[in-house]
Amino acid sequence: MNTEIYRRDKKAVAYQTGPDEVMIKVSFQDGVHEMNLNIMFRVSTREIIEARAAMLRTPYDICKEVEPKVHQLVGVRVAGGVIAKVSGIVGGPGGCSHLADLAVEAIRSFIQARFRVLYHRLTGEEKVEKLKEENKGFCHTYNNLHRNPRRLLGDDDA
Repeated sequence: MNTEIYRRDKKAVAYQTGPDEVMIKVSFQDGVHEMNLNIMFRVSTREIIEARAAMLRTPYDICKEVEPKVHQLVGVRVAGGVIAKVSGIVGGPGGCSHLADLAVEAIRSFIQARFRVLYHRLTGEEKVEKLKEENKGFCHTYNNLHRNPRRLLGDDDA
């Protein structure tokens, strides 16, 4: 018997809104919750410059009281410790675990989008070299390149 009892759908989309700006729109729904989080980043500084949340469906009326907490994300830089930092701002006992999850997803999506904004004109091998520089210290594979891992994607898929 395979009866579906729970479904959680999360979606993240990145938009380049200016030469130095990326907007990440993250949405989540699970039948009980439906919420959106939009975060604008400055590419050159990796800084959050705008953040807005909309909790469209929640199990309790007071859940929406945490929406304004996302404004405290403005000024946060995407650097070491950022996941813990944003989770602390919008999560925890005074926040919402789902909103914190969306903020973390937005950060991760920005990291990927930033790479595309900065390096989209590079050749495949040049992109790989930039990936090596940017991911050293953050990624198992890029910390173990001395082991000569086999690429599973083409250089243009970097």
